[in-house]
Amino acid sequence: MTDRLYRVYISVAPAPGEPRVETLLPALLKLGIVPVWPERRLGWGERKSLIDGCDYLMLFSGHTYIARPPSGVSWQHRELNHAVIRRIPVFSGLLADEMLDTSVQDEVMARLLSFRSQFEGRTSMVWSERKDIPSLLKSTWPVFIKRYPASGWVRAGSVSAVPVFEEKTQDAPAPVIQPDTRREDEESIDMDLEGWLYTQELFSFRCHIYIGGNCQVVEQNLPLTWADVCEAFVTQISPKASEDRIMRELSELLEERFTESTLAHYTQAHAAADFAFTETSMRKIRLKLRRSGLIRKDTHASTRHSQVWIITPAGKRLSSLSENLAD
Repeated sequence: MTDRLYRVYISVAPAPGEPRVETLLPALLKLGIVPVWPERRLGWGERKSLIDGCDYLMLFSGHTYIARPPSGVSWQHRELNHAVIRRIPVFSGLLADEMLDTSVQDEVMARLLSFRSQFEGRTSMVWSERKDIPSLLKSTWPVFIKRYPASGWVRAGSVSAVPVFEEKTQDAPAPVIQPDTRREDEESIDMDLEGWLYTQELFSFRCHIYIGGNCQVVEQNLPLTWADVCEAFVTQISPKASEDRIMRELSELLEERFTESTLAHYTQAHAAADFAFTETSMRKIRLKLRRSGLIRKDTHASTRHSQVWIITPAGKRLSSLSENLAD
């Protein structure tokens, strides 16, 4: 039994012969895993939200690749790519090569092999029969979490583990930060609001493009107005919001604006997904909004790995102006 509990998104293919979460529950719970998995009817937005709330993604790939129209990309493929772009550690359990069903259609096998190739050199576990998975997890999971530590939760009654939230609240002493947050609250915006909102600037972002089942990460620089950025960032804070939630809104903004142009640029690609600002652009956005007195960090709610932002009175005025201009 471990001292911590970890929230883990379990990714499996909904097909006969594939691992089932329900049958693995006893083994997962014994390992300190709080399993999270989607209902079949859930769309991509809900799946992303579940993954974002987890410490790890645990993916079991068997003999099947279930492509979803119209992109031809499976849920598992998108779940993997989303976890990678959000830097969530991925524990992969793959069916042994010699156990793959070679009688499936060539196209399905090609996409499955392309998907499995993303784990080359970093497969966490290989299984031959589903009944072997619990015992293999027992030996491989502790090694994995030691190599990729996450915060998780302290198990009740544990005396050897240091509470996670006590560790995190010591990042920045309140007496040092409090004067800055007061200035941000009281700061007025001395600028031409309408002119600033409609100033265009280049932002860099990444996305995944799919070509014949193969996934490739591409990076682009394209213009956005600060009104676009503020609508996706500032207007989501009421009165506070985690950066993870804000990042989802920014991702949807990029996907809506640039999917068409990305596919036009990469003519061989049949799908583009998982848009996200690069860290360079995110730093630029945070710095601009903080220096303008529109947002401030909630130092009590923020942690080493997750930031929470509060909208200031100036930010509320700017948000109202942005909405009025949009109308």
